[in-house]
Amino acid sequence: MLTTINILIIALIIYVIGLIVSYIFKQRWLMLASSVLWFVPIFLVNNTFIVVFSIIMIVAQIVIVAFSSKGDDEFL
Repeated sequence: MLTTINILIIALIIYVIGLIVSYIFKQRWLMLASSVLWFVPIFLVNNTFIVVFSIIMIVAQIVIVAFSSKGDDEFL
């Protein structure tokens, strides 16, 4: 049976793998899609600090993807 901590650790591992793959293959949409994993702590944890941190990370990731100053051929 999966506990809340196990689900959060699995989501974190999938998030890190998604970031690494998006950086290697230079795919902005994959990095944006991995920001969906920040919704997991919002729905599972009742701690206000973690919920606010997750919302900040969602917004930061969208800003990084949308407003990257390099050209379309460069990513990060």
